[in-house]
Amino acid sequence: GAGDGAFQAINPSNPNFQFTTWQYLGLEGTNNMWAGSFSPGINLTGDSPAFISPIYISPADPNMLYCGSNFLDRYNMLTNSWEDDLGGAPLSASSNIRSIAVAPSDKNRIYVGTGSGELQMSTNYGATWTAIQTGVAS
Repeated sequence: GAGDGAFQAINPSNPNFQFTTWQYLGLEGTNNMWAGSFSPGINLTGDSPAFISPIYISPADPNMLYCGSNFLDRYNMLTNSWEDDLGGAPLSASSNIRSIAVAPSDKNRIYVGTGSGELQMSTNYGATWTAIQTGVAS
């Protein structure tokens, strides 16, 4: 990506779709293996991304790209549309998302880890979240 290049993601079922990021969740994508590119138009209003924020393509639903700030957003590659702020609340009280994972056999089971050691899990595609680790003060 531009500037301080960060995460990259390639759709395993359609490698024409690829994404790259740079600082504070700058995001660019392609649907033709970089013969051209587009900005997916992520809405970060009210969000607090890390300097290097993660993106992740779900192995159970490879047309979905997840982007983490203090919220988790989901981008549908087929419809070019976003679901912002999954669950409607920040997933960290004091930090931002540093890691994202989706269970390979269940697109509904999503995990995020934060810079302050918090771990959140959703079993309903991001509609609600459960704290399974509340973090470490240091």
